[in-house]
Amino acid sequence: MISEPETPEEPPNRDLATIREAQRVVGELVWVATRTRPDLAFTITKLASLVTKDPQQVLDLTKHVWCYLAATADHGLQFCNAPDEKQLNIYTDASFGTETSMGCHLVMWGTAMLLWKSGKQAVVTASTAEAELVEVLEGALAGDAVRMFMEEALDTTARAISYTDNTAALSIVTSENGSWRTRHLRKRAHILRSKVNQEEWLLRHIY
Repeated sequence: MISEPETPEEPPNRDLATIREAQRVVGELVWVATRTRPDLAFTITKLASLVTKDPQQVLDLTKHVWCYLAATADHGLQFCNAPDEKQLNIYTDASFGTETSMGCHLVMWGTAMLLWKSGKQAVVTASTAEAELVEVLEGALAGDAVRMFMEEALDTTARAISYTDNTAALSIVTSENGSWRTRHLRKRAHILRSKVNQEEWLLRHIY
């Protein structure tokens, strides 16, 4: 005899008032995280995903988060560079796939990481060189945005250096001429090439 599958029990306290209270406390933590405590980002993402599924659990877990904040009130993040060195380091890498390619880039102020992104690339690429080039350009775009903010905030001029482990992508950016098969890639890299030629941006190969 086959028994009926058990129906999972509904989480308790899924009433509207509890859900709204869970939304309120998560919103407060979002406000804190976006201003002074980015280390809470992952935790808040998990809490936000439970707001309508199990709001009571959210309320219980946020108590631990506030205890953690109270215990680490004097902690902070330090963004520093070597003395007299004002340099943004952008590291990029990509993994080519026949359907989708993955890419990531880091934007660092000296040795302190300011921004990072990892995920599927927005465009379909046809080779490893193209996937790497796409990520170099994405990293340069992110680096430019961060550099503008840093220069305004620090009232200084920052040098930007992009690092990649793919020599073919570097060649596409720096070379004016090449095979007709890579012409569309050179056109895509035109803006970054002009910045390299004007010494606004530096490219480096890294192993």
